[in-house]
Parts: sequence; C-alpha cells; structure tokens
Amino acid sequence: RDGAGDAAQRALALAKTGVGPGYDACKKQHEAAWSSFWQRSAIALQDAELEATWYRHLFALAGQIGPQAMAPGLVGNVVPWESSPWHGGYTVNMNIQKMFVSAMPSNHPEWLDAYHAWLQHMEPSFRQLCQVVLGFEGLYSSHMVMPYLPPERQTNSNQAGRALGMIGWHGQPLWWRWDFTRDRDYLKRVAYPFFKATASTYWPYLKKFQDQ
Repeated sequence: RDGAGDAAQRALALAKTGVGPGYDACKKQHEAAWSSFWQRSAIALQDAELEATWYRHLFALAGQIGPQAMAPGLVGNVVPWESSPWHGGYTVNMNIQKMFVSAMPSNHPEWLDAYHAWLQHMEPSFRQLCQVVLGFEGLYSSHMVMPYLPPERQTNSNQAGRALGMIGWHGQPLWWRWDFTRDRDYLKRVAYPFFKATASTYWPYLKKFQDQ
C-alpha cells in the first residue's frame, strides 16, 4: 500500500516495464546505504551477546522504517501468520511511538520523518473524528485508528475512544526529535504546528464541556 494509486496497478506496471538499474547496481546502492547507516550507530561492547542484540534489532527496525513507507503500526511487519494481527491497526498508547523510541539513541532522528508523514496522512481523519465525536473543529484521535480507512469511515469505540490524551500523545516523538537535535527549523515547520493544533483542540473541549 506504499505509494499513490492502486497497488495492483502499480505492481503490474512495474512488472511490464522490466526496466531497472540491474542487480549489480542495486547491490552496490544497498551496501552503500547500510554502510552509511552503521557508521552512524555502530557500537562495540564487551558483552558480545548484547552487542549482537543491538545490531539485530536495529537491522529489523531499519528494515521497516523508511521515507517512502507508512510508519509501522502494531507489531510492525513481524507477523506470526499470513495476515497482520489486528489488521495492521495503530494503537496509540505505545504501539506507534515505541517503534521510534530508539531513533535518537541510535543516532537516526530522520526516522521521525516517517512518523510525521503518518501524522500528516491521518490529519483529515483526526479532523473528521473531532467533528463527529466532539462537535467542533480540531484534532481528535481514538485509542485505536486504522490508517487505511478514508476519513469518513473512521470509527470511534465507546470504550477505546474515551482517552482524551491520545491526540496530545501523538506529539511525543516530535518532541523527542526536537529535544535531541535542537533544530529550530524543525520545531517551526513540524513540531510546533502540531502542538499548537492539539492545544487548540483541548481548549474548546474544556470550554464546551466544563462550562456545562
């Protein structure tokens, strides 16, 4: 589902063209990309088993977090059978954010670009849910969201939809990146606009319901 348009038609078009850089060129590009990756996050530990765990887990994460791919949701792409558990849903309590906890400690803050792209993808749905659930303009996220549903088909359960902190919690990884890089341009372009939109949702909520 990564990319614009119908996935089957994209795959068919790629198969028919048969045009590509070739195996040797792809392999060279692949090796260069991994070399650059490990130059930024290589470690050496006396505990060989712990060191191997570091490399194995970072390899798994890097294999599913990329600028052209949807940010991994619940269980990422580690599936125990021929389908994604929970239909690839996104639970907000930790299962989105935990995929990115190691981005800064491993010196890969660019991973948060994939997370921000997911937030941008979900914004129309968050606005739709705010109108339906709370009755005013703003951003609202349930505890569980389905990224592949169009905004008008997003649902909110009576049980999992009561966690009002979820939309604010979405901003946590953006703060991680700002705190790590102190990139004021990133704060201005990416993080602060989301924080502002979230705060602008909580205020009318308090006015509407607490005043009553």
